[in-house]
Amino acid sequence: LCYFVLWYFSGAGNPSAALFQCGVFAYGTISQLITVHILRTEGRPFLDSRPAPSLLVSTICFSLFTLGFCLSGMAKALDMATLPLRLLPWLLLILAAYCLVLQLMKRLYIKKFGNWL
Repeated sequence: LCYFVLWYFSGAGNPSAALFQCGVFAYGTISQLITVHILRTEGRPFLDSRPAPSLLVSTICFSLFTLGFCLSGMAKALDMATLPLRLLPWLLLILAAYCLVLQLMKRLYIKKFGNWL
């Protein structure tokens, strides 16, 4: 889904490699930070079990830095294009869907094996 959205918004058929790379960088970095929070507890993250303040602060800081990097001219330093603001709602929607799927897979694992890792 992430790749399709990036392909569509970067020119549908003539995608800009630099824009695509920046989008994948943003999605990949933030999705892995979210994965830590979802997989660290058997229950629902942030509702049934709260992360340590240091983990929460570092996640927020790195996510904001990643978005700031991708939405600003700093991305050009790594030969990536600046991520247009019109992609931000799509990125957030894809990340939310990723969270739901990951939580669902965790629930199915627990149902099948009886406990979490």
